[in-house]
Amino acid sequence: MKKRLYFLICAVLFNAMLFSQEKVLSQIESYYDLLALDGFAERSYMNYRTLSDSKWKVQNSSADIWGKNTAIYASKKAKYFRIYSPELYMSYNGKTPHGQNDGLFWQGKGLNSYFSMGMRYERIGFEIT
Repeated sequence: MKKRLYFLICAVLFNAMLFSQEKVLSQIESYYDLLALDGFAERSYMNYRTLSDSKWKVQNSSADIWGKNTAIYASKKAKYFRIYSPELYMSYNGKTPHGQNDGLFWQGKGLNSYFSMGMRYERIGFEIT
């Protein structure tokens, strides 16, 4: 019985990891959206993209006025491990809770917190998110 339960839990967790996606929207992607509106970058026309599909082609690199000002372009080393969209939310409600039940995070009485982030590791054809 314990082996079946252990196998079932492992199968569910493995299946959840296979089909998980992450948030791609970031400040850099918003910047490339702006370049695409100006005609300096080519936009892919998929509405929802995974990280492997989110590749932008800048037609004229001299038009990229902020390209040399970010730490991403200044780094020459390949980054194998990245952290995406860390979010921390904290709230405090007094004796009577004024929050509401908003699903995952119910803001009840006292100190409430929520933390979320994504991680990605890429190395020689191996990617895990």
